[in-house]
Amino acid sequence: MPKAKENVDQMQYAYQVWSLKTSTRKDIYQNMVRKFGTRSTVSFSTLNRWLSQYDELPEDEVMQDGPYEWKWLAHYGIPWQEGSLADELYREYQLRTKTYPSGRHMKWLWREWHLEGQGFRPRELPNTDDTAFFWVQILKNVHKRVEEEKIDYMARKLNWGNVQTSRILDQTQLNTKDSEIPS
Repeated sequence: MPKAKENVDQMQYAYQVWSLKTSTRKDIYQNMVRKFGTRSTVSFSTLNRWLSQYDELPEDEVMQDGPYEWKWLAHYGIPWQEGSLADELYREYQLRTKTYPSGRHMKWLWREWHLEGQGFRPRELPNTDDTAFFWVQILKNVHKRVEEEKIDYMARKLNWGNVQTSRILDQTQLNTKDSEIPS
């Protein structure tokens, strides 16, 4: 059985920035040094090895972690007939989090909405404290599901070994803002 990986938080951060496809390897490394500190950041060669592994991941999987695009609904597992609902959920996500969702976030938001939305459309909900609380709970669930799915997939595909999802989720801030990720 493979040894459990260390620095999983750095692996995740590197993957998140890499999946945006807007930064060079050097830029990713410099951002990691700023985020994790000079002494704690993995070496540039380790980062290069990780990025090479990420390059081998299937495009359909990587696409889910990039910015949400309506034209890729089917890739996220959202039927085209649900496109207008997805559009409403997208706007609501932006309004409530002040960030842009990834495709994976939208997939899980759509799923959570079908479990918890009770047949309503987002625009039909009244603007009350109960509604605000409802959205906070939905978004917490979405962020948790996104991180679990991503970590489980990466651990399996990249042979991370005995990665404990719950330990990583405790370390991960579930309401991470896109502002922490350079664009």
